[in-house]
Amino acid sequence: MEDIVELDQDFENFDVEHNRNQFCWDYQDYIFLLTKRKSLLTLMKNRQKIIGFCLSVIVGFESELYKIIIQKEYRNKGLGKILLLFHLGSLKIMGVGFSFLEVSHINFPAICLYKKIGYKVEYVRKKYYINSDALVMKREL
Repeated sequence: MEDIVELDQDFENFDVEHNRNQFCWDYQDYIFLLTKRKSLLTLMKNRQKIIGFCLSVIVGFESELYKIIIQKEYRNKGLGKILLLFHLGSLKIMGVGFSFLEVSHINFPAICLYKKIGYKVEYVRKKYYINSDALVMKREL
């Protein structure tokens, strides 16, 4: 629980920056997903400080990547790729066969990362975000 509290406090500010088109999550949103739904939270730490995380919700044989965030000063170092690949490997070990995600069509760094590790666009949700469409992407695990 200590990590979740730290996660909420540390990431609130750059979650707003990272997801300008989306509603920001609060502590209760994370608690709900982690306690009421089957989910996987993967933390990345530098010493004892959380510097990134991935959160997926699992439904049967599939999962949906809800969040992946790397703290600003640790970005562009390949850590997002490492974190996501570790997270997806853990999902596979849990018996999950596919991972889905939604991403703004103007979030080019995220789209590039997702395509690089094997996600493919399944379809587009027009005007899903306030200022952009959403790409729904899928990857076999």
